[in-house]
Amino acid sequence: MKYCPKCGEENKEDAKFCKACGTAMDGNTTSTGGNNVTEVKKSEGLGTASMIMGIIALVLSFTCFVILPLFIVIPLSLTGLILGIVNKVQKGKKISGIVLNSIAIFVAILMAFLFMVVFGVAIDQEAKRRGTSTDAIIDEIFNRSDTVIEEIY
Repeated sequence: MKYCPKCGEENKEDAKFCKACGTAMDGNTTSTGGNNVTEVKKSEGLGTASMIMGIIALVLSFTCFVILPLFIVIPLSLTGLILGIVNKVQKGKKISGIVLNSIAIFVAILMAFLFMVVFGVAIDQEAKRRGTSTDAIIDEIFNRSDTVIEEIY
């Protein structure tokens, strides 16, 4: 079998033009002998990059709560997702990057949501314990953080 030098589509050995994109199949187009494929598809590199980005994003989305998932994991996952889709459009076979990056986006959003819920419940419980409003607790938290920042700088 011959592979198209432009799109990587598998064609018959005697094909003069690619059945997918119409590119002329010159004599230099590589063919396979058994399991020996000598032409490497360019798009497979995108699939590998997408998969690696998906793994990194998935690990990071489980390790941190709000800042990392929202500002690092989601952009990383979206980039990996785009690379995976481009790989698939270019007839690549690796879809693991698409799957991993989709899961990482979902987990990052879920972790940020869970953090906000847990934080909200903790503030509510503290307000009940002190007999004050949740707004007073939030104001106290921000005042303390401003004081700490002023002490540092």
